[in-house]
Amino acid sequence: MRGLRLKIGRVVPITWIMLVVLLAGGCVGDSSNGSTPTGSPTPPGRVFTSTGPVEEPVIDLSPNHGANLAQVNVTGQHFPAWSRVEIHLSGLDSEATRQSYAATTADRDGTIDVDFELPGHWPNGDKIIQTQLTIVAATPDFASKATAVFTNETSISLSSPSRH
Repeated sequence: MRGLRLKIGRVVPITWIMLVVLLAGGCVGDSSNGSTPTGSPTPPGRVFTSTGPVEEPVIDLSPNHGANLAQVNVTGQHFPAWSRVEIHLSGLDSEATRQSYAATTADRDGTIDVDFELPGHWPNGDKIIQTQLTIVAATPDFASKATAVFTNETSISLSSPSRH
């Protein structure tokens, strides 16, 4: 790594010096009229920051298993600030229902915390008998969404009665 030797005999990486110059409001070769020199990534006197990569929303369920009509708490992060977030259901191999079972508003940090009751029936009236359900937390347009699996412990007897 290239560096400059200071009078005290210490080598300082050139990237540190460039950072100090940029934060101080200019760069080497800066003109006095405030214009940005050709090739300079930062205009003089301005500091640009990056928020880094955008994180996808995530949710957690508590509990993550139970029977129909169970109370489920959904907490999540990384939703758009102040956005409406709705709770939907789906089977593992199907799309989420358009019906929402709860709704909340994300706070300024994109965090949600909402409770809902796991229904016993799908919107079309069919009983929910799948053992694995997907809980979907999404903005109304589904542009931002997160999913988590819920284990449905509602037992449906599909066997014939035992004979004695």
